[in-house]
This record gives sequence, structure tokens and C-alpha cells, in this order.
Amino acid sequence: MPAIGQETGSTFLEADILNPVIFAKMRGEQLHDDVDANALVVPVRNKLKPHFRVLAKYPERSRTGKGESNETHTKAIDFLLRRLKSNTRVALTTYVFGESIEVQTIYKTPKPTEEVPGYHWWSEARIPVDSTHYIQPDICGRGNADFMPNRRAPGIIIEVIQTHYPDEATFIHLLALSRRNFFVLFYFVRIDARGSKFSGVDSAIPGLLQIRSAYWLDNGVFFKNGEAMPGNGKPEAQWYREICALYFDKAMASKNQIPPKATSS
Repeated sequence: MPAIGQETGSTFLEADILNPVIFAKMRGEQLHDDVDANALVVPVRNKLKPHFRVLAKYPERSRTGKGESNETHTKAIDFLLRRLKSNTRVALTTYVFGESIEVQTIYKTPKPTEEVPGYHWWSEARIPVDSTHYIQPDICGRGNADFMPNRRAPGIIIEVIQTHYPDEATFIHLLALSRRNFFVLFYFVRIDARGSKFSGVDSAIPGLLQIRSAYWLDNGVFFKNGEAMPGNGKPEAQWYREICALYFDKAMASKNQIPPKATSS
């Protein structure tokens, strides 16, 4: 049973285990079975029968939720990524409706320094949610100061929504991630546009990109325009269906309308 080095891609044979030079190379990287990349192996220096022993076998993860493939969706993601990567700070905002429409900031990324640079952004990054599944949000951001997201520098997930919003299983995983210091934004876009009356960007302040969203998740709570809409102990599947009926379905039906104007608060 040959083994493959995960870093170099080198193929190691069982007979190579007794070669001191090649054995040292084997020990310098993680090895997996040549047939099953999810099976980690280690070399065993048995003079009579050198072999690779399976150390651990991880099941291949499958994706939860389906992707969205259309020109508007793709262009909106590309647009957001370019803006996110070209600005030093990002503010997550929402509209608050009272006597007038005002913009409220719900989170602003820390000011980057030479020692601690700002956020790094990915598209279509896989996030494991259990031993057998992962989700693949449209855009993810993480601060470079800490190993894990925290309240000072939370992870940011942006789900760009054009033809459909996240299904129940994906939403429940996103809800769980929001309890682990992730902001999850639901960014609705009009056909042939980069936003909608529910979502948009503003880069009027140099170096600061403001991303506006009507709906988001934070710490296990669903928010609508700055107002918490808690599940009040309901089963998550039931709560998801209510959110769809009260908010997501209406947003899908009306997102192509021209967005209102607001003032900064």
C-alpha cells in the first residue's frame, strides 16, 4: 500500500520505509493512503515487513445546501469581493425606520495596524459543520489577529441571494455558526444589479466599505432592520419556516423594487 505526502505529493512505497533518507522525508509531512485521501497513515519500520498503518480515517464531507449559478449572482459576488479587498475596514449596517430612514452600524472591523492587518476575504470557502457535512457560503471574512473568531473580531459570512435563499438545513448550520462569533448577512440582489432595497454598499468614506443588510444572524438570533426576532424556544425548523413566510418570501417577491434613501445616524 503506497502512501502520498500531502504537502509534496510524493509517492512513498513500503520498501522505502527502511531507507533512512526517504524515511526522514516521510516523517516530515502528513501521509495519506494512495487510494483513500481521507485515510491518514504512518510508516512502521518493521525490518521483516515494513508497512503503513492507518492512523485515522475521516469520512468525506458532503455539501449541505445547493449553490446558485446565474450571471447576476456571480457578478454580485465578484463586485462585493473587489470592494471588500480594496478597503481597509468594513462596517455592517442596516436601515432603521422611524420618523425617517437612518443607517445604523451593527459592527465595524477593527482598525488594522502593522502588527495586526485587517480582514481576509474568501469566496466559496468550505466551512465544516460536522464530521460529514460542510456549507459553502458565497463570501467569508476573518480577522487576522486571532486563530478563532471572537466578539472583538467575529467571522463574517455573506449569503448573496438572487434566485433562492438558504434551505432549512443550511440555515440551521448558519444559525449555529452565528453562536460561534459569526455575523451572517443575507444579501438580496435585484436582477442585473449589485444590491436591492434590502441590501447594498456605500463607499463614500475613503477606506471604509459599508455593507447594508435588512436581515442577519448574530449569536443565534435573527434580526430585521436592527430589531431582534428571537425564536422564543421554538424548534429551529419551525422558526426557519416562520422566518421564510414572514421575511424571506416577501423579500424575494419585492426585492426588484427601487431601494429607499436614508441618512446616516
